[in-house]
Amino acid sequence: MVACCIPMLVTAVALVVTGVVSAGFIVFAVLCTAMMVFMHKGMGHGGHRGHGGHGGHGGEPQT
Repeated sequence: MVACCIPMLVTAVALVVTGVVSAGFIVFAVLCTAMMVFMHKGMGHGGHRGHGGHGGHGGEPQT
């Protein structure tokens, strides 16, 4: 998630600074990041809760 959101926010700030888009564009970038965070947590990727199908992140040991 960080690999996607940080560059998007940096790009949004750069576009505002250079005058390509208005400052309101930052609002959309921040809302997009917040939505990604909520979706990430909703899919079980927000913590190590022992499920989610990721080997080595908790749950049953891989055989």
